[in-house]
Amino acid sequence: MKTCFPYLPPQNIAIPSEHATLEILQAAYFEGISKVRLRREKAPFWRLYYSFGSNIIPLWNQGKYFALLPHRIYLISPDSTLYSEENPIRVGLFWMHFQIAGSFTGCRNFYHALPQSDLADLMLQEIREKFEKNAPMDYKFSLLLTSVVSYALSLVPLPKKSQNTNKLEGNDLLNIWKKMSQHPERNYTNQELATEACMSVNTFLRRFQWNFGQTPQNFLIHQRVKLAKKMLREKDATQAEIAAACGFANQFYFSRIFRKYTGWTPGNYRNACKTSPDSIVDFPQEEDKK
Repeated sequence: MKTCFPYLPPQNIAIPSEHATLEILQAAYFEGISKVRLRREKAPFWRLYYSFGSNIIPLWNQGKYFALLPHRIYLISPDSTLYSEENPIRVGLFWMHFQIAGSFTGCRNFYHALPQSDLADLMLQEIREKFEKNAPMDYKFSLLLTSVVSYALSLVPLPKKSQNTNKLEGNDLLNIWKKMSQHPERNYTNQELATEACMSVNTFLRRFQWNFGQTPQNFLIHQRVKLAKKMLREKDATQAEIAAACGFANQFYFSRIFRKYTGWTPGNYRNACKTSPDSIVDFPQEEDKK
C-alpha cells in the first residue's frame, strides 16, 4: 500500500450554489490480494473510494448491503457504520480521507455512488500513475486530489436534514476551524473559542464534535503534528525550535505527542525523509493501528 499525507491548508472549493472548505487528510492506493477489511467502521471524516479492478467489493452499511463497483466514485460521510468481508480478493483500490465544512456540515451516516464518468476515470488514472511512480506529494498532486473531491461533491444530492443546517452556526464554526488550521501554534481555550462562536462552552464543544468528529483540542493537536512534519521535512531548525514554533510546551512533550500520532520520533522521521522517503510513504498512520 502506498500512502501520502498532503500538507495543504484548508482549501475553499466551489460546488453548485455553495462554497465549502476542504482539507484532505490522507490518500492511499493499494493493488494486489487483500481482505479489504475496513479497520475503522465509524470514522469522524469523509471517505472517497474508487476501484480500478474488475472485482466487486461487498460492503454493508447499517446492515444494508451495497457494493463498490469498478470505475465509480463512492462518497461516504462521517459516522457511517461500514464493515466488509475478510475473504481475499484482488483489488486495485484508491481512497481518500477528508474533512469538509460548509453545506456538508452535519451530514452523517450517508453514502452515495456517482455514475461512471470519463472525466473521473481520467483524473483517477492520473492519480494512480502518480502513486505507481512514487511521485512526490507536491502542490500539483494535492490540487489533483482536491479536484477529484470537488467534482464528486458537486454531484452529490445532500440529505434534507443537511440542507436545513443553520448556516450562521456553520459559518461561525467554519471560521474557527480555519483559524485553528492556519495558526495551530497559538493557544486556544474552549472558553475563548466558545465566546467567538457566540455559544456557551458546552454548546460549542457539542457542536464542534458533531460537525468535525473530534474535540477542538484534539483537532489542534493533529494540526500541530501536521505542521511539525512539514517543518522536519523542509527546515533545518532544531527539535526544540520546531516544538516552540508549533505550539508545544517543550521538546519532551513534542516528542511524545509526535510519536503517538505518527509512530516515529521526530529525529527518526527527519532522517527517514532524507535517506529513504519511501519508508515514510508506506508507513501506516495511527488510524491503521488496532
